[in-house]
Amino acid sequence: MSQEESKPNKVTICRFTPDPALFCSAPFCNKLDALLTFSGVKGVQYEGVSPMGAPRRLLPYAKIDGVIVPDSELIYETLKDKGVIECLDSKAALSPQESALTYAIKALVEKSLVEFMVYERWIENHNLTADTFLSDVPWIFRRVMGYFFVWRPYQERFWGSGLTRYTPEERERDLKANLRALATLVPSSGYIHGKSAPTRVDAIVFGFLTAVYRFPQLCPKVAAGLAVYPHFLEYHHQLSVKFWPQRKPVV
Repeated sequence: MSQEESKPNKVTICRFTPDPALFCSAPFCNKLDALLTFSGVKGVQYEGVSPMGAPRRLLPYAKIDGVIVPDSELIYETLKDKGVIECLDSKAALSPQESALTYAIKALVEKSLVEFMVYERWIENHNLTADTFLSDVPWIFRRVMGYFFVWRPYQERFWGSGLTRYTPEERERDLKANLRALATLVPSSGYIHGKSAPTRVDAIVFGFLTAVYRFPQLCPKVAAGLAVYPHFLEYHHQLSVKFWPQRKPVV
């Protein structure tokens, strides 16, 4: 092995929260953090950035040996291809049925539940969310930025997906149904697939739960829906304590 190949890979997660002692407010940033932590990546650095300057205008992105890589899944695949990590699912020897369940849960969380959370934050509780996340911006500019760069694009997005066309009662019904489905799959102890170590699906679910628990006041309906199932909190707590004992708990 050459000297260049033997050098450890430097990984920096670019996310909203720069403080390594805190979890992030964004589900996909927490998901990436969990994927790397579960995979045993050491010495990860954290940098607080704005999504406006991010590739694809989305967080997280990562700097891997100085090279910018966007998207939590692409970052993880890049580290696999470089031989920095071994796929969690491969290490756990998931069956085809377990792998299929992982993809189903990923769709449930990332295409549905995260959308409900974002809708609550940036559509129903827009001003409170802007005041929370854009607190360093003067008030008048904060309102303008929140409207043009966040509220309006999300309004168009949710109109296209149909979420804003639902009545409040229809959104609440679908949210409850989605949470009920997830609750049947998440254990109060151990990991979702029942293996001796967490797999990718645990990172996906952990990322979503952490984002909600970090700022429940911004998505009170989702937070209240999670509270119906106390084992979500137990599952989250055991992962937090085991893998991030140095961090401030979110709940």
